[in-house]
Amino acid sequence: MTLTPFRDGLGSAGGKILSFQQWKGRIVLWTAAVVIGIAAVLFAEPADVAQNAFRWIVGKASWSPWLIVPLGFALISWLTKRFFRGAEGSGIPQTIFLLQSDTGDTGSQLMRPRVVLGRMILAAAA
Repeated sequence: MTLTPFRDGLGSAGGKILSFQQWKGRIVLWTAAVVIGIAAVLFAEPADVAQNAFRWIVGKASWSPWLIVPLGFALISWLTKRFFRGAEGSGIPQTIFLLQSDTGDTGSQLMRPRVVLGRMILAAAA
């Protein structure tokens, strides 16, 4: 019984494990995962603050949702049309569109920092 085939197999696996190209891909993936995690926390925090403020107001005046919700919706709609053009809707169709390779100027318009920030702020407010 010889160990040569085992060593050869281990050698090629070891090369893949230690390959810079393999690690570069892993580092990109892990970095993206960390960034997405941080973005999720940063997005959830203002939503929690808004929810707690809403509960506090409802605790003081039980009738307030009947006033706050329609006025809030009208304000969010006005802010979207006035300051955050392109932030309308859920963002899912826009994301699917941006995954295509030939989005051109329309794609860059959808990913402007103002639109992305506006979407996050208005979603938290909603």
